[in-house]
Amino acid sequence: MLNMILPKISCICPTFSRVYLLEEALESFLKQDYQGEKELIIYNDFHHQEFIFKHPEVKVINSLERSPNLGHKWNTTYNYATGEYLLTWGDDDIHLPSRISRMVNNLNQSDFLYEGPFYILYGDILYKRADQTQGANMVSRKLFDAVGGIPEKNTGEDAAFNNRIAEYLGKPLDVCKDEPQFLYRWSSPRNHISQFGEDKEGEITSYQRMLEAANIYVESGIEPKGIYHLKPHWELNWIEEVKTAIIEP
Repeated sequence: MLNMILPKISCICPTFSRVYLLEEALESFLKQDYQGEKELIIYNDFHHQEFIFKHPEVKVINSLERSPNLGHKWNTTYNYATGEYLLTWGDDDIHLPSRISRMVNNLNQSDFLYEGPFYILYGDILYKRADQTQGANMVSRKLFDAVGGIPEKNTGEDAAFNNRIAEYLGKPLDVCKDEPQFLYRWSSPRNHISQFGEDKEGEITSYQRMLEAANIYVESGIEPKGIYHLKPHWELNWIEEVKTAIIEP
């Protein structure tokens, strides 16, 4: 495929108080082998941190005002994107060097594509799964705008968005079946908002719990405070690590 017809891909990376994980996601982007135009959009709304990273393909947006919910935060991040296609780029995940290329090569005129098979890390154990995760996909800007973006929820916003897409298209969503290039890190010293469960009336929300945890990280010195220059790197050679993944039955 000639470079001139490759679509521009915007990688969407909202982040919140997990610098060392974000730096691995940033390094993942810099390692991508995609020959077309691409960009990484990092949106940080944790008021204790201001990230700086100068690179022509990376946009870092720092906001002192926290988004009202997670769905709103994703939508805000998407709004800074200029690509024809929008690819989720979890700040706590590993994106192997051919992730963008793999997805683009499997578009086949589709406006939405699930990640398909992926790796998942539980503690120190790495598995290879044959299904798809709700939160990893690529969508055209045209379709994203047509359905009104992501539902403004604290949890389950990814599945709700996928359902919104499926209802709009009126058909099952396409899935990339090639060998995985995405590693979903379920277990880490930083919380997933989904680990707090669904919000319950009269109780503190999962979104608020994330803020409380982030404040503790800063107060204890686990997370840096103030202006921070991002230093992209991988803690491990993930290209080699995934070769040891256990295939789930």
